[in-house]
Amino acid sequence: MPWVRIYQLPPRIYFSHRVHTTAGTTCETCHGPVRDRDVMSREVSYDMKSCMACHAAMKARNDCAACHEDR
Repeated sequence: MPWVRIYQLPPRIYFSHRVHTTAGTTCETCHGPVRDRDVMSREVSYDMKSCMACHAAMKARNDCAACHEDR
């Protein structure tokens, strides 16, 4: 099955799925019950506020240095 990008972040934003999955985040955490879907669609809006709120809720680092550890 070919991958079709659903979410597009601005070029200035760096996001690593590997960092998040290594920390125990599942696909469902951010994207809902993806295993139950036949077709993926954009369901949530991601912005700095929502990312910072999730990090606070998960007690994850919110500092800029944490964003660059995977590069």
